[in-house]
Amino acid sequence: MRETDTFTTGEAAAAGGAGFTMGLLCGAAAGIAVGLLFAPKPGAELRGQVAETADRFRRKAGRKMDDVSGTVNDLVDKSRRTYSRAMDTMDDLVDRGRSAVQQGQQAFDDARSSIKDTYDETH
Repeated sequence: MRETDTFTTGEAAAAGGAGFTMGLLCGAAAGIAVGLLFAPKPGAELRGQVAETADRFRRKAGRKMDDVSGTVNDLVDKSRRTYSRAMDTMDDLVDRGRSAVQQGQQAFDDARSSIKDTYDETH
């Protein structure tokens, strides 16, 4: 019996939740940037803080993108394996079907020959 891979609800949620998480990170970064722009600080200090916040966001977004990319690659690999197993199963079923048809044809030919021989012997 073959082992099959199936997509679990958790994997589907992880794949769908990635967009939400990315949106949440973008919204948080935008909120922080707007808050910093309206904060009463000197220009150089504000620019430094904005640059630091943007760098932190970039690193977090990069890590999240790596996670999402890994999840997508895992799902693609699992899909390929499942497709390959399905094709192998179909090939096996077709071969078994052909063999059964050939055996049926041989049995029919044998029975017809036997009946013909019996008929010829009696007539």
